[in-house]
Amino acid sequence: THSIAIRSMRRQARSDAEQIPRSCVQIEPSNVVLSAIKPAEENNGTVVRLFELEGRPTRSRMRFWKKLSQVWECDLLEQPGKRLKTSKDSVAFAIRPYEIKTLLIE
Repeated sequence: THSIAIRSMRRQARSDAEQIPRSCVQIEPSNVVLSAIKPAEENNGTVVRLFELEGRPTRSRMRFWKKLSQVWECDLLEQPGKRLKTSKDSVAFAIRPYEIKTLLIE
């Protein structure tokens, strides 16, 4: 069994704009949803599973709360495959209709 400690941090807001809630992951567009996030079984990475809801091929983008080092597409057994290009805190990828996409993030 894995557990991930999630800590809430409060900081002084400098303006009303900074009062907007933030999440650790943002996914675009809305037909791609996060179905799981967990520690990787074989290394120190994080596994993210996504699902395409509307039955259409989609170019998606996922943005994180921190800078990404490396991201790979992987199978459901978390075996790395294609390495994806990252841009600071985000990664873009294609997802097929109704596909479950598994990414390994380091």
